[in-house]
Amino acid sequence: MIPEVELDWFFENLLPPSPKTIDVAIVVEHLRKSGIITEEGWCVFSMKRRAKSRHEDVVFSHLNPIFNSILDTVKKLDPSLRQTFTLLLQPKRYPNSERACSTKPDNCWVALEDVDSIKNDPGRFYTWYDIAAPAEDKKLAEGSREQRNKNVAQNVYNMQQIMSLDPCRRFTFGATMQNRQMRVCTEFIWKDESKRRMYKIEVCNDEGWIKSFRTVRILADHAADSTISRPTRVWLVVDQDSVQYVLKDVWLDMDLLPEHEIRAQLLADVTKKCGAKDSATLQKHLLTPYTCGKVIIDGAVDTTDGMMRNQTPPLPSDSLFIFKLEQTKSSLRQSCDPASSASATLSVATKGNSESCRSRTKPATTQLLQTLVLRHKYYYRIIFLEYGHTLFTEKSLLNVYAALTDLLTVVGFTGTSVVVMSITTKDTRKPKLGVFLAIWSMLGGGTLDFMASEVASQAWNYMVPPPRPPSQKGVIYDPPERAPFEYTPLHDLESCLWLLVYILFHNDDAANVLSDPQNHILRNKKTNQLFSRKAENVWRFYFLRDWDTINIHTTGLSPSLEPAVHTVSYFASYLHSAFQET
Repeated sequence: MIPEVELDWFFENLLPPSPKTIDVAIVVEHLRKSGIITEEGWCVFSMKRRAKSRHEDVVFSHLNPIFNSILDTVKKLDPSLRQTFTLLLQPKRYPNSERACSTKPDNCWVALEDVDSIKNDPGRFYTWYDIAAPAEDKKLAEGSREQRNKNVAQNVYNMQQIMSLDPCRRFTFGATMQNRQMRVCTEFIWKDESKRRMYKIEVCNDEGWIKSFRTVRILADHAADSTISRPTRVWLVVDQDSVQYVLKDVWLDMDLLPEHEIRAQLLADVTKKCGAKDSATLQKHLLTPYTCGKVIIDGAVDTTDGMMRNQTPPLPSDSLFIFKLEQTKSSLRQSCDPASSASATLSVATKGNSESCRSRTKPATTQLLQTLVLRHKYYYRIIFLEYGHTLFTEKSLLNVYAALTDLLTVVGFTGTSVVVMSITTKDTRKPKLGVFLAIWSMLGGGTLDFMASEVASQAWNYMVPPPRPPSQKGVIYDPPERAPFEYTPLHDLESCLWLLVYILFHNDDAANVLSDPQNHILRNKKTNQLFSRKAENVWRFYFLRDWDTINIHTTGLSPSLEPAVHTVSYFASYLHSAFQET
């Protein structure tokens, strides 16, 4: 959820303060004397009736002479000031990026050193990295709620593009103009080998030891796609001696421990409860930290509060923009992880909509306004020694089985949910699990692709009701209340099952590629049913319940995968029985 902020609050708390040599009132007076500002407003920017017949691009193109007039006035008042950014209006051109995105900001703020080449050279790369802040404009008056919502939704999407693409950006803001009225939204970090951007990243540990690394390539940045996320990025990096490591860059909630501390506590708990031998076994399956620490900016830990000058924006009073995650249609618009193909889209719930819309959205809006909590975060980086590849790119079924076996071992030790990435070390080529220790919450953390069906629906699906006693005359049967839903270790095991099923359904046997079109149709149908990204997925319940019908004929998988499919059937039967007995 991204609230708007009041314009005065934005100027006072987010924008850098005006130079001490510049008084805004004096600037306005100079503009009045020069005729730029009249009794009706800006002389070159009229929204009277004659503007209704012109395209909005033409109408808002007059923002340029307004900007230049203000700039000339400020330079006259203090010639020592240096301009760094300028206004760019390119409403018919879309910025380029590594991913396909055809949205076109109406105008934006761009570094002065880039804007001349962008304007003069149509072939010049105009990228999302060039944009400091995007803006969207509409001619219709502020009273047009539908146009206002479209305006805000488009601009929030523009901000999301900037934040997901550029790891150097800690926050961004955007403005919308409706007729002559301006609104501001803020978005914070909630955040080709020859052509890829490379970054120099420093990690400072608790003892003050600073180590520099250079990025080689991105390993995972799918968590940065979402408008509301941490957003986690993982790079392959090298140090000054060209030694390779893996760097994880993430924004954590202030009340969460950093990953290296969670890892240490986990090993200590296993040592205490299971013994040193089991703790050593668990440690073999965990990534090994090399160095880690919170990111320091201007001598203090970088936090979302610090970026906002320790000011809390007022909560929205008249509208709330609610984000939902939907599957991206174009594979070019998502990052590399096949298990996370979601991008953020915006739906709007307001108090001023039409009656039919209001009746549908008002309860949710009211509830969200009452429970809205701003999650304060801090910036954290950790370096791991191991480097390999994800389980999703592993093409050896033997290695997949070995990794899942290790995963079950880890789950057995920890008794808690974990997010897993398979690591194949470059030296031994043996599977090793990196357990990232991100706890899945009862409200459905993690990803729907691998989430246990009961966790997704937050209800007991497999519980067998007790037998009904014989009816007695005059006695009304009162069935016992169901226990409230709780997360159990069985849900961890079910997540492991869906991980295996996902890999089988999204890969093929290279030596025995499916040739029968009917098998392709059947497999695609099953894939869409089981991995539909819907919380209420009844097909998963049927899949476990009917474990004895799971075979290559009902799944459409290659006959050469029959042993693996048999494993899935056995796994499902075990889980189904265990759920009923719990």
